[in-house]
Amino acid sequence: MILLRRFLIVAAALLVALAVVPALLPSSYHVERAIEIRASPEIVHALVGDLDAWDRWTPWRASDPTIETTILVATGPRAHQTWTGKSGDGELMFTASDPRAGIAYDMSFGNDAYASKGAIRYTPGDGVTVVTWTMDGDADNWFGRYFAAMTDRMVGPMFEDGLAALRTEAETLATADQGGDAAAVTTPDGPGPPG
Repeated sequence: MILLRRFLIVAAALLVALAVVPALLPSSYHVERAIEIRASPEIVHALVGDLDAWDRWTPWRASDPTIETTILVATGPRAHQTWTGKSGDGELMFTASDPRAGIAYDMSFGNDAYASKGAIRYTPGDGVTVVTWTMDGDADNWFGRYFAAMTDRMVGPMFEDGLAALRTEAETLATADQGGDAAAVTTPDGPGPPG
């Protein structure tokens, strides 16, 4: 009888915790990572503003090699792709694209069950471009609040990996540009910087 009473007390405490803890967790999340790249914003944009170039630097395929991407529009402010994979289905659409400032996008997973807004912004500096990748979203239910609390730890390292790969690709393009390879710096939204 004592054992049953203890079991019921523990079960009740767990149920209360499951009901109360989500109310204490954040209802939104923000992930942000930045990196300095020795290349112009236009060269960075040649990789960021063209969905056909994303496989060269984004971290998604490393985390799920089964991802199959369908690019509906590759460049511009309405660039659009969908994907399917073992980790789930999703969709991404650019809402802004500027070779000097960066991109903004809407992204969703699981038929809009998990929607977020993202951006990759360029801030030119002295011989470098600071590239900042952000993602923001809201958590509408108790499971979403647990997700919101863990998002930075889950997504942040992937952003870091993607930005490191973007730096390698962009600095390679910048070196080619210095050598006079004009094709290497053509940006998806217009001509690249003069060679």
